[in-house]
Amino acid sequence: MSSAQGADDKAMIDHTVDLVDDFNAKLLEGGAYSDLTLHVGGEALKLHRVILASRCEYFRALLFGSLRESNESEVTLHETDLTTFKILLKYIYTGKIHVSELKFDVLVGLLGLINQYGFPRLEQDLVLHMKNALNVKNVCSVFEASFSYGLPDLTDACLKYMDRHAKTLLHSREILRLTAAALREVLVRDSLCASEIDVFDVVREWVLHNNDRDAVPLLSGAVRWSLLSHEDLVNRVRSSNLLPSDDILDILATKMREGNALSHLHRGLFEPEVNVATPEMNATVVRGEMSGSLLDGDATNYGQDHGYTRHVIPDKHDADKSACIQVKLGSPCIINHIRMLLWDRDLRSYSYYVELSNDEVHWTKVVDYSHFACRSWQEIYFAQCTVQHIRVVGTRNTANRSFHLVKLEAKFSKNVPEFKSGDKYLGFVVPKENVASLAKFASVVEGVSRSRHALINGSLDYDWDNGYCCHQIGSGAIVVQLNQPYFLSSLRLLLWDVDDRTYTYVIHTSANNRDWRLIVDTRDSQRQSWQTHQFNQQVVSFIKLTGTSNSANEVFHVVHLEAPCQVPLVSGAGSALPVEREADVVPPNDLAAPDVLIDVEFHDDEPPHLAMAIGPNPGAVIVAGLNNNRVIHQGPAMDVDEDRNRQQQRRIRPRLGPPSRAH
Repeated sequence: MSSAQGADDKAMIDHTVDLVDDFNAKLLEGGAYSDLTLHVGGEALKLHRVILASRCEYFRALLFGSLRESNESEVTLHETDLTTFKILLKYIYTGKIHVSELKFDVLVGLLGLINQYGFPRLEQDLVLHMKNALNVKNVCSVFEASFSYGLPDLTDACLKYMDRHAKTLLHSREILRLTAAALREVLVRDSLCASEIDVFDVVREWVLHNNDRDAVPLLSGAVRWSLLSHEDLVNRVRSSNLLPSDDILDILATKMREGNALSHLHRGLFEPEVNVATPEMNATVVRGEMSGSLLDGDATNYGQDHGYTRHVIPDKHDADKSACIQVKLGSPCIINHIRMLLWDRDLRSYSYYVELSNDEVHWTKVVDYSHFACRSWQEIYFAQCTVQHIRVVGTRNTANRSFHLVKLEAKFSKNVPEFKSGDKYLGFVVPKENVASLAKFASVVEGVSRSRHALINGSLDYDWDNGYCCHQIGSGAIVVQLNQPYFLSSLRLLLWDVDDRTYTYVIHTSANNRDWRLIVDTRDSQRQSWQTHQFNQQVVSFIKLTGTSNSANEVFHVVHLEAPCQVPLVSGAGSALPVEREADVVPPNDLAAPDVLIDVEFHDDEPPHLAMAIGPNPGAVIVAGLNNNRVIHQGPAMDVDEDRNRQQQRRIRPRLGPPSRAH
């Protein structure tokens, strides 16, 4: 067989197929020009030193090194399977192995030879093939081989397969053929999705099947005895003689003392970065009204009357205080991260807490935002644990008495930010990235700009008319609500600096939009352009920027806000006031509703208007324009549960900003 490519000086004649055929038929199978006889499994194989040495480092050292075999024409390979060795020889002479035609036990033996003689590329390709062909019948033999030969990639693939198919595998005969060390490696894993009584049964059956009592100490350490029921410990474990009676009594005492609350002991499915709260993973919503869309993965198609799950928030007069939204995962899963989307088609805020459980009896609270304002996407982190039930309990809605949850995801995340684990601020994140941003679902709830979220959209493209947020000095402020409370200790802002004007201002933070803490006061120092401020770490849900002077006019302009600061901090940067203690947390019923921001349209024939929300009444709005008159404004989107309109009042004032070249 021959081929030619092209008609120019790059043309090539390729007879490699003929070469391979000749090597196979004439040299390997025919033994032509042989200068070496290998005795394998009782058969003499006529081979060629130079081919073996050129293809394999092992044979190069054996036949051309300083070993005795280098001077001999006949060499015996001990403890080598003939059938498997012939397959390897065919690869040495032709570069081919038809793995799909071989039985799996032959592939396992071939893997051992490849590992012994050193064919890294062949080993890599064979491992990939075996990973894709794993099943309950062959996974134990493959794992035993990979575990013995030190092949981490294949070993990990086998363990993950056994994790997912543990219920079937632990009742198979194949697992009893593992060595004690390999079996322990399987059973000690947190991610083995099996009940503890099944793990115990495997240990007991393995000891009986292999008649090896010496392995009991090694294997018994893989059983999490305290997860077994009292009945199983007393009846099944005691009769097995795997544990002394005194040890069983100690385990029972530990169970009585510590109970069966959620802990690190439980096993569960481990799928990093995979959302396990999906119908495909057999997760279901077991409590909550309108539950059909909570787990469907669609985070965009929701409105006033669809696309969310809800529960009624009970008050002190309600007899039933157990209302919640509860999700049951398809199996116990190891997770450390929950993402939730709160209904956010208006500026309402919610408060809630989240609990996890394995048995629906013992619940562990992992985050408590009962006294804090939250909106839009929530990122909840906690120490990894195994759970099957997730319960979200809404405690407050600033608009009505319903808690609305659009989406819920649960996963194990590899990248976990720092978070608090104490009782007072359980689950509160200490962020490193900027959380005062649209990317992190922050919102400008008070202030004026041509683009509502210009302050937090990450853009530094600004001029005389665009790219900043402002408020009239002496009236109102610029307020940013974070999506959830965070522990912050720094922030940075960019004051409008197209000309040489200077500003003074103060900054407050709040956890509930009601009780404010003064953290920055620059009234005795004129400021320009970028400003960085550090302060004592504290819980922050709202950031309020209040201008106190502008050397050019009566409007305070800010281009960009970030929290925490995203540039390296210098000790003592900015003018921050020390905070000696955290602000007192107010009860949920005292949380203040966010003020309303009116989006104002601009026209070419008139200067921009200035609008800002004021006062505790979310309907009270000031709009600064050209004329002084009153108008009636239709309110924000109707509540998802209430079909009612709200009338809001505007008062028009003469325009006081933003800056222009005219002044």
